[in-house]
Amino acid sequence: ISLNNYEQAREYFEEILKNEKNIFAMLELGKLEVELGNVYTARNIFVDILREKEDILALFQLGKLESSSENYEKAKMYFKRIIDVDNKDCLSRFEIAKIEIKEQNYDDIQEEIGQKEGELIRQYRPLLNTQIPKAENWRQWEVKKFDAEEVMRRLLDE
Repeated sequence: ISLNNYEQAREYFEEILKNEKNIFAMLELGKLEVELGNVYTARNIFVDILREKEDILALFQLGKLESSSENYEKAKMYFKRIIDVDNKDCLSRFEIAKIEIKEQNYDDIQEEIGQKEGELIRQYRPLLNTQIPKAENWRQWEVKKFDAEEVMRRLLDE
């Protein structure tokens, strides 16, 4: 995609936003700004969305921005706000687990991945290639440093 196409897309979204507060257009403009490397502008757009409403997609984008900037505590806060709204959101739990791996907090990884009776762990069973906990004993399962790093490496390579 050429830079010219990005500029055309930006103009399109900005034209929409002149006439109305359109959350979808704001989200897309924010993602476009991220692509262009304008992280500060993107962050402001996503925060503006949150001033309008508690939007899960804006929270997720902010979490990703903060994580990529190594502001891990702030990133986890955004992902946890998503989980507060939607307790079944595995993607946010997965992002928190990735942050915990980066921070080397393996005890927290077990709890984060193990939430909801091990559903995320069971989802990635082929990658783990190990015994998967049943609903009644998932808290007893331990995430080992090697296992967590290997799973993340395989997931990120897909």
